[in-house]
Amino acid sequence: MKNLKERFKKKNPELIKLNPEIQIAEINTDRNGRKRKPVYWIYVEHDFIFDNRLIPKKLGKYKVQNRILDNTIPKNIFSAPAYRPFPGWQYQNPDRYRKFVNKNLPLIQKTLKKPIMSETEALDAITGDFKKHCQRNERIKKDWIKNECGKKIQWGGKYYTHGFDSKGNLHCYLIK
Repeated sequence: MKNLKERFKKKNPELIKLNPEIQIAEINTDRNGRKRKPVYWIYVEHDFIFDNRLIPKKLGKYKVQNRILDNTIPKNIFSAPAYRPFPGWQYQNPDRYRKFVNKNLPLIQKTLKKPIMSETEALDAITGDFKKHCQRNERIKKDWIKNECGKKIQWGGKYYTHGFDSKGNLHCYLIK
């Protein structure tokens, strides 16, 4: 599999310049733990500030998995309140990405080694494709509202529900 890693690096020189961690995983069991023919995945692990547009979906018949290192995600922007459960689509809210890029454009430009980069280009780099990110987030949000909003959730020994105020903002309510 060392050969696969070297082939991946050779095919993606611009990606490798940003120093991601490249790993090859052999998966030889299915979801139920039964043995199966080995499948190989290429994992590209990197910091939050990274040009995700450079990561291919595949290398030949091998799938490529994009992984952001958790300890590099800016907690002040991308974390939910620790005291209440919030749906996943809120963490990926496009406005949070816009806010992050707006405040950190010089750092993004320096990290990605692109001194001339617009906010739009920076958003595309961090998300892979900001327009698709927004569409995906909206789809997940609609599915969540349809299937989960209003249900009773137990979290931290208490019960909560989610609902919207008169302005359309999502809130998490403690059920007494």
